[in-house]
Amino acid sequence: MIRNILRSKYFTPVIVIVLFWLGLVMIRAHNQKVDVDIRVSDLENRAGEIEKANKYIEKLLTYVKMPEFLEREARIRLNYMLADEKVAFVYEDKNTKIETVGAPMVETKSPNILKKIWNWINGD
Repeated sequence: MIRNILRSKYFTPVIVIVLFWLGLVMIRAHNQKVDVDIRVSDLENRAGEIEKANKYIEKLLTYVKMPEFLEREARIRLNYMLADEKVAFVYEDKNTKIETVGAPMVETKSPNILKKIWNWINGD
């Protein structure tokens, strides 16, 4: 009976179709695996970035809780000063001219590109 099935004219086409179908299933599974691997690596990268951001935020929160930070921010934003400090204010005089010291710039007159081309065409 098995020999009859193997010798049947329908056996070869059925085997070819089954092998083709198995090949397609394997290709789809491989493509899905590659897609999942890419997504996993992307999520791992995002998780790493979030970890870095969390560490930065933790450091910032510990820094914000320090009294030195609070004092510094009060000095900068609220113009706070201690009782025994003396503060000097410096105002910029906007009426003064700023002069630069250095070698004078030498101006070289070079004809523009069109004049150079015209002179080259004329042989000057």
